[in-house]
Amino acid sequence: MSETPNKNVIVFALLLSVICSLMITAAAVGLKGFQTANMELDKKINILKAANLIGKKKPSKIEINKLYNTHIKEVIVDDQGQVIENHVSNSLNLYFYQQDNSVKGYILPINTQGLWGKIQGYLAFENDGQTVSGFSIFSHSETPGLGGEIESTWFQKNFKGKKILNAQNKFVSIGIAKGKSINLPKD
Repeated sequence: MSETPNKNVIVFALLLSVICSLMITAAAVGLKGFQTANMELDKKINILKAANLIGKKKPSKIEINKLYNTHIKEVIVDDQGQVIENHVSNSLNLYFYQQDNSVKGYILPINTQGLWGKIQGYLAFENDGQTVSGFSIFSHSETPGLGGEIESTWFQKNFKGKKILNAQNKFVSIGIAKGKSINLPKD
């Protein structure tokens, strides 16, 4: 049996692999700008959802940018709460929800552990700094069944009006408990 047909098959497979690899690489590099822009738009959408500025109906890209630029101010704070120019270790993005040149609330990024992996989103507070006004999730590793409900509007609205400080001004966690909550403190 001749080696030429086997060589031809191997050369063809190698050429096809190289061409496909180049096409995939070109597509990934070429679409990087679109991916970055879409991630930034998704971030804005979730911040606006947490601030209750958009509902179920997704506004256009222009409307989202207009709402965000009109109502949201982003600052970076260090671990002492001081506004800084650039990110450093332990710095945090803080978003102010503004209306008519006055602060209506604050939006904080959340990054916590769920049952199966990280949960990331935004938690909004009224301008008293202790009453939850909104909540949105943009990334999670929970199962599509009950775990996937954290993306649901009905679930996220359960946190609205909850306080993070009790009557003695002590921090109280806002948590999710399995089963009945009859034994939880009322604060």
